[in-house]
Amino acid sequence: VCLFCLFHGMGSDDVILALAAVFFVCLSYMLFDVGMLQLLKMRVTLPRVLRKEILSAVCMRDGLGGPPRHIAFIMDGNRRWAKRQGLRATDGHPRGGDRLLEVLQWCMDAGIDVVTIYAFSIENFKRSETEVESIMKLAKEHFDRMCEDGDLVQECEFRLRILGDRKRIPQDVRESMDRAIEATCHHRRRTLNVCFSYTSRDEMLTALDMAIRNRSGTQILDEIEVSRHLFTAENPELDILIRTSGDHRLSDFLLWQSSFSHLAFPKATWPEFTFYDFVNVLLEYYGLRSERHRMDVKMNLP
Repeated sequence: VCLFCLFHGMGSDDVILALAAVFFVCLSYMLFDVGMLQLLKMRVTLPRVLRKEILSAVCMRDGLGGPPRHIAFIMDGNRRWAKRQGLRATDGHPRGGDRLLEVLQWCMDAGIDVVTIYAFSIENFKRSETEVESIMKLAKEHFDRMCEDGDLVQECEFRLRILGDRKRIPQDVRESMDRAIEATCHHRRRTLNVCFSYTSRDEMLTALDMAIRNRSGTQILDEIEVSRHLFTAENPELDILIRTSGDHRLSDFLLWQSSFSHLAFPKATWPEFTFYDFVNVLLEYYGLRSERHRMDVKMNLP
């Protein structure tokens, strides 16, 4: 660890902090929750190699099935963050886009296969024309960037999928989406679902309509048949849904998929959402799974 820190030009204080972080990571394998919570309180900036060790300690706990397979984010608070910084409300969205790239790297390092994000709701079209145009311009820039080999989405080997009503999206943005989908289609290990021009009610109505159209004869529609036509039908079940900014509501996002998911509402706005907030959500998730596992063992359930 010392050699790693010195090689990366870190000072003696950083080396001490890094060693302390490693100590708590090791301790977490023996006294998991105590060691990890102490590390969270330190709030030090860690190099990626140490972040990966922390995520490994969190997600590879014996008997709990490995890392979550599917995690979703409502990226709330961009405008509130900007206003608190004395900026225009629209200035928060670029900062939120940068945060997304970091979060995708954390998800990859944690071994999460599918990430679904709420990028733009159908309801968002009701916002001011200036803000909608700003978001569309930013979205186009991000999709164009995904076509570049050096983009983090490419480096993390995410396959892009767009979920939502594409007819409402401006043509130039749709064209950028299509290029990004084509540029990432060869990735098969991980999936990034971008919910754009999306609401859960619209998704469920679309799924129900498709199920009715495809049913045979007097076939009775059931939950399984409708689920087959959801936008996320090819993905694993949703394990965790995170909404930043502390608002305890889902805003018409993945209502069907989140019925049995762990819901987390950290107080940080999306631009302020940190690695430590991310790990804390994972700890909550595994804590609840561990408790359910103990209860199942106690009651001799499968």
